[in-house]
Amino acid sequence: MKKLVKCHLKYIFNKVSLSIYILLSVFLLIMNISIILNVDNRQGIELTYISYLNGAFPLCEIIGVFYAIIIFSYPFLSKQDQYILLVINEKYNKNNYYITKYLCLIIISCLFVLIEFLIFYIPFLLFSETKYISIKSMKMFMDVFLIYIYYGNVSLFLIIIFDNIYMIMISLSLYVFSNSLNENYSSINYLIEKILISMNKEKWCLGCSYPYIVFMILLLFSINYIIYQKKDF
Repeated sequence: MKKLVKCHLKYIFNKVSLSIYILLSVFLLIMNISIILNVDNRQGIELTYISYLNGAFPLCEIIGVFYAIIIFSYPFLSKQDQYILLVINEKYNKNNYYITKYLCLIIISCLFVLIEFLIFYIPFLLFSETKYISIKSMKMFMDVFLIYIYYGNVSLFLIIIFDNIYMIMISLSLYVFSNSLNENYSSINYLIEKILISMNKEKWCLGCSYPYIVFMILLLFSINYIIYQKKDF
């Protein structure tokens, strides 16, 4: 199985995906530096941190969702998934192939969140007069990681069904729509939010319970798995 994981990482982490990874990280770092340089440090430790948080964290979330949607979609396009014909044999079946590839995407997404966490704090610690690290922010990045995996699975579902890279735009639109619902509460919005999960922008925490989003992720994983197993190559 280790060889299969290495094979996936080699194909997923090609020059294009690695370039996107680096460009998004550099862009996020530059933007966070710009945000902290425009924050008034004279307002106290907590207020300085909150001002930086309200500017930097939403950007981290948007960039992270964008990356998760791409990384879950692009490798499963038919043209990018053809190496399955070289991998499937007596030792590895389609089940092994899909699960290990999915696991690689989870690992890559996790690494991106860790990089985002560092990029979030490094500018703050270097350019702010207040050296402050909030334990709550660690939970925030754990919460947003689940958001990444959820919308990554949504995008994967659309890619498996339609096999079109433009499905990425639909996944992004669903994410943007979920954030607009978060700002306008109603009973109908509440029902839609059960499907289009988002972060609570007032408390910067997950907009639903942990068991619920884990259930939704597992549900999407199962649906994607079943559809993929029936797909011909």
